[in-house]
Amino acid sequence: VVSTQSTGESKCPPSPAGEEEVAGSSACVLCSAGSYKPDDTGVCPLCPEGTVSDSGATKCYTEFDVVDSAGQSVVGAGEGILLYKAGTVCDEYFSNLAAAALCRKMT
Repeated sequence: VVSTQSTGESKCPPSPAGEEEVAGSSACVLCSAGSYKPDDTGVCPLCPEGTVSDSGATKCYTEFDVVDSAGQSVVGAGEGILLYKAGTVCDEYFSNLAAAALCRKMT
């Protein structure tokens, strides 16, 4: 918690998005990895089984996922876009060995 010079009001440290909230509010709660903050209640439930989160996350996600062009998970054998922690994976430096290891992990 930091105190602002102009108003003397205590504020939470800036979030990654640069937002500041009044200290003492539930908005100051920073959830640890493996949990998330779905709203401003200050409660950090654990991520459901099979999902993960980074510290300060507002949602959980599967570590690896394959989705179609509409963002829907591909079920069974098929082609799609590889996601890691909800972000796309670049194909540079992604070898057949890495692909085989990922397929083993996902099955």
